[in-house]
Amino acid sequence: MRNLTLVRSLIVLIFLGIVGVILVPALIKQATPRDLKTVNCYIGSEKSGFLSNPDVQAILRDTYGLTVKYTRLGSIEMATADSSTMDCLWPSNNSALEIYRDNHQQEFAAGTISYETIFNSPIVLYSWKSLVDELVKQGLLTQVDQHYTVDTAKLVTLLSQDPAPTWASLGVTNLYGNFNVTTTDPTRSNSGNMFYGLFANMLAGGQVATPDVLRGELPVLKAYYQRQGYMEESSGVLFEHFINTGMGANPIIANYESLLIEFSVANQQSLPLIQNEIRIIYPTPTVWSAHPLIARTANGKLLLEALKDPKLQQIAWEKHGFRSGLIGVQNDPSVLKLASIPAEVTSVIALPRADALIEMLDYLKKN
Repeated sequence: MRNLTLVRSLIVLIFLGIVGVILVPALIKQATPRDLKTVNCYIGSEKSGFLSNPDVQAILRDTYGLTVKYTRLGSIEMATADSSTMDCLWPSNNSALEIYRDNHQQEFAAGTISYETIFNSPIVLYSWKSLVDELVKQGLLTQVDQHYTVDTAKLVTLLSQDPAPTWASLGVTNLYGNFNVTTTDPTRSNSGNMFYGLFANMLAGGQVATPDVLRGELPVLKAYYQRQGYMEESSGVLFEHFINTGMGANPIIANYESLLIEFSVANQQSLPLIQNEIRIIYPTPTVWSAHPLIARTANGKLLLEALKDPKLQQIAWEKHGFRSGLIGVQNDPSVLKLASIPAEVTSVIALPRADALIEMLDYLKKN
């Protein structure tokens, strides 16, 4: 009996040994962190929330073996900065791409540097229910389904009048001072820069403003710029101030559509405020804030391909409000908890070329 027990014990030990030989290396391999490739990238600040999303980081890490180390920089600034240590640049407009491509023509021609627009987000206006209701009565705004539109040419005519019209002259009696649309500083921030580009197009008769045409309208843009006083340098900070300070401080602002979606996801407790009090207004036409990823290295190109992942595209829309820049990808607003987002934004005009925008920004910076 003792021998039988000993034999059984030996059999069990042998079996466990075989299992250990098979499974332990696999378990050790599974527990060992995967060798990750680090992608160093300049990005526009509005994409930091997306890249900081744990789900995004997990997909990039587990599916593609990538981790992204980013530095936030203005779009025009990154296009002219030293990018020799960067794997990629991810600006927030095509003007930055145009400037960068002009400075690196040989690399683009040889295919060393490649790019693709990953996301888009239109420039919109944000305001408050009581003010929007009044401006609809006055004929400045139009309600379309559950969102609102404004004739951009009519808006710019009001903003460029000298002296500027008062709120009272527009029938708004509970606001003081002049009618205004607040933006970020266009010389430092992309959303402000894009609104001024749209402004310039309207001054050019609703056409894309060429340098020659824009040059004659620069004093009008400068007068509007100087009336603003202190201007925020961050689109996110301006949007937070809009939410926190209310209609008296910020009756109307210009910013990215994506910010409202991202804010509503991150602040579920504020959904009643968003749904009941905040109104989104689409300029007709507006301009797209395109987000082209410029891949400089092999690691940059790996990130460029990874960002096309359907799960990442879905997270970008549903959690951060970025519309896809990829052909064939549809963004469904019904998945959002906001009824004011249209399925498509079709009334869009191109921005002026980079040389025209740079000349405008240089003029605005002058004392």
